[in-house]
Amino acid sequence: MTGKLEPDVEQIVKEKLEPDAGQVSKEKLEPYVGPRPFSRADRSLFFGRDREANELLSLVVAHPVVLLYSQSGAGKTSLLNARIIPLLEKRGSEVFGTARVSGELPQGLQAAEVANIYVFNALLSLQAATPDPRALSGLTFEQFLKSRPYPEQPEGRSPLRVVIFDQFEEIFTTYPERWNDREGFFDQVGAALEVDRRLRVVFAMREEYLASMDPYVGVLPERARTRLRLERLREEAALLAVKKPLEGTDYSFAPGAAEKLVRNLLRVPTKSVTGTIDISGEFVEPVQLQVVCQNLWQSLPKDVSVVEEKNIETYGDVDAALTTYYEDSLRKATPLIGFRKGLLRGGRKGFLRHWFDTRLITSGGTRGTVYMQEETTGGLANTVVKLFENLHLIRAEMRGGAPWYELTHDRFIGPIRQSNRKWRSEMGYGLVGLLVILLLVGAPFLGYFIYSRYKAHERQQDAILEERGKEASRLAAQPGKQFDALVFGLKALDDNPEDSPPEAVEGLRTAVAGVGDALWLRRPAAVEQVGFSSDGGRALTISPDEICVWDAKTGELLFSTSGEAIPDDIVWRSAQLFHNDERVFVVGISKPNDAAKSSSQALVENMAAGIIMRAFDLQTRRPLDKLNGQFVNTIQVQFSEDGLRLLATGLDDRVRFMDSDGNVLSTLHDSRKNSTMRMMRMTFISSTGTRVVITTNDGSVQVWNTSTSTPLGLKNYKTTGSGSFVRPYISPDASRLVLLDYISGQDAILWDTDTGRELARLKPNFIKLFGAVGFSLDSRQFAALVSTKETDTSMLAPWGAIVDSHMIWDTQTGELISRHPIEIKNSKVISFDAATGIITLTKDHETNTFSVLQTPTFEKKDLLENIPGEIEDQDVSRDMSRIICRFKDNTVRLWDLNKERLSAGKLSPLELKTVACGQIRYQPEYTQVAEICAPMPTRGGEARQ
Repeated sequence: MTGKLEPDVEQIVKEKLEPDAGQVSKEKLEPYVGPRPFSRADRSLFFGRDREANELLSLVVAHPVVLLYSQSGAGKTSLLNARIIPLLEKRGSEVFGTARVSGELPQGLQAAEVANIYVFNALLSLQAATPDPRALSGLTFEQFLKSRPYPEQPEGRSPLRVVIFDQFEEIFTTYPERWNDREGFFDQVGAALEVDRRLRVVFAMREEYLASMDPYVGVLPERARTRLRLERLREEAALLAVKKPLEGTDYSFAPGAAEKLVRNLLRVPTKSVTGTIDISGEFVEPVQLQVVCQNLWQSLPKDVSVVEEKNIETYGDVDAALTTYYEDSLRKATPLIGFRKGLLRGGRKGFLRHWFDTRLITSGGTRGTVYMQEETTGGLANTVVKLFENLHLIRAEMRGGAPWYELTHDRFIGPIRQSNRKWRSEMGYGLVGLLVILLLVGAPFLGYFIYSRYKAHERQQDAILEERGKEASRLAAQPGKQFDALVFGLKALDDNPEDSPPEAVEGLRTAVAGVGDALWLRRPAAVEQVGFSSDGGRALTISPDEICVWDAKTGELLFSTSGEAIPDDIVWRSAQLFHNDERVFVVGISKPNDAAKSSSQALVENMAAGIIMRAFDLQTRRPLDKLNGQFVNTIQVQFSEDGLRLLATGLDDRVRFMDSDGNVLSTLHDSRKNSTMRMMRMTFISSTGTRVVITTNDGSVQVWNTSTSTPLGLKNYKTTGSGSFVRPYISPDASRLVLLDYISGQDAILWDTDTGRELARLKPNFIKLFGAVGFSLDSRQFAALVSTKETDTSMLAPWGAIVDSHMIWDTQTGELISRHPIEIKNSKVISFDAATGIITLTKDHETNTFSVLQTPTFEKKDLLENIPGEIEDQDVSRDMSRIICRFKDNTVRLWDLNKERLSAGKLSPLELKTVACGQIRYQPEYTQVAEICAPMPTRGGEARQ
């Protein structure tokens, strides 16, 4: 399964749907994103930046280079993701980005092999599928863009290409030893802009690095004079950001409530001759606004649907929200600091709090600054400082060419000082001080007594930790107890993992090795199918009772049909992701009524009454009512490759071509009236959405132009197979069509979609042509796996034949370009890409190995080796970066092939804890590790550990 629905025309039918009635529960909404930047999926929640978005869009359209700059945390990334990129794409522009010039080199690639480190990182982030990163190591921007033809556009339109570089200050802060590459980077950008007049480049960076750009702007068009400074939110814009995300929901702010919240955010503590007073400031920090609003939303009682001023006072207190955020930040940073055991055991938190108290806040209660040295900043490791910067708790200011750190806002001063005072009081620092005094003034016997008691307690605690480590090792050896072993292993660690007893550390090491480096997607339902979204970022699991969508990077459950308004008698389910993989389309089929089979029309209508088709938004978890309303009397739905357009085949004789919001773009009319034929229709849509192929069970084929709603017949088309089942394949540019007859397995016919003319029959020297076929990205070649001889039907390869050759044809002439013999023995072909290679699964006794035969040499390379267990279903992401498997023991595991394979024996105690917490993070059965692992983000007010 690939995460996209394969047409099954005997089953895909549709029942009439009515939109869900009643109030949507608060837990299903997430109107505020918190401290993270907005993503493209959050664009419906992004408000207050219309003026800046329109201005920036105009500048990008009119100028080849635009520089967007601001203070850290003002929202550059959010503006680009949630407004600019969608607006550009709506205009028909092709957007590359957001690109980054920093990053770690892929495994096995040395820095010396890369011609320009900044260009390479940028191309790596722009390339959706990179089977061999070395192919990018010597490319220039101009070569990279030329290798990707402009997408087809309606006549008279000249689309723009836009490359967006986010966090561009990284060109001055990363890889300092490769400073010479900076000039080459700008030279390449300037050359690409000179060659392509429709190319646009946007640099987004922090304003303190603006001066660093000056030496390089001479090679850029207009010397990069076109610039836009993004301010923080003013009061009116902040009000929109607070109120607008709740519009269209069952929740709202009472008059004056949102205004009170924003006024609180504008308050700035200021020193005067009479003391500290609060004044109304000019700007609201976007990060603080989102933190406070998210905290308010998650704290509101479930029965509150109108937020009133009293709720702001109780749950929307700015100081309380910022205090919580500060303390959460400390918890995330604490594991990065190591202190040895002693009387001040646990002093890591005290050290961090002391750093904020003395380095970033002056004795007079104002913001202080601290200089960033090579390894530390005010005595604190720079790794921890960078964490606080990423959390937007502090920001860097360039002074004299060097970075100095300060709090992001004066508003943090009061909450930080109050939190620190409360913590010191609870820790009983007065008692520790008394002990020190006694030791100094002549009471060594008392100090020794206290110290001895403390060491005895410490030995007792170590014995407990050792026993937990032994229990972790015992559980790791038992089937089905891997995560129980992780829990005991985590509980075996000391507050500072490096100080943990060896037996305790070894127990956790054994537990981590038992789970391995796969993500485990755990649900109680028995999974029947697994698959990936088009970009590999989402995973799908399909069970008889529910369909789930997972984050393929973290293992987080993003969406489940459990609890949705779907009938209980569904006996078959399928799903696919669409619209940038942020929406899910679900199909369910119930048992047909045996009483209604007297005629073909009755059969169709009876089956249609037993089908449920629903689409949901993964961000809001709500049904897409307008789109769902279009599924009435629909028997089949198919999406384009980019997930932005779809076809809906109805019980009548029409096929509707729509966008993914449910707007009908055109209607394709078929004059045939045979309802059985309509039920059997299979549709296929091109990746660009400009061509649609319709085949029926009588073997006829029509190609439709969706912009003109006109059909084009294929001249002299005839099939040879009995009961033909024809599968069409359209080239990326929609100019070529290959029809493959699956029954005979021999007819592969190449057609011109503009003229309907047969170009060639791709049939020399082979017996069977399999479904493992595809076009090259430039549409000029067509490749397939074939068998050139009859074989025993008991073999593992599909259709009872062994794949023994890889063939490539020229799509302009139909001529065979090359044939490469390949050998696949005792293995199953599970994935094929014309440009990348063939992925196979080999089962050897009780283990499994995934391998790839890489084009053009078809050398074999093992991807995953010696995986224990019996695999019953698997899928590979399109870019061949991830593999997901369903095992016979009802576990689902997912591997990231770009990550270095886990070796538990080489990990430090702190690294073991990090890996274990990452594995157990989204396992609902193990919420008791909440006190061990750092707090995880929340959705809808429910903590996820």
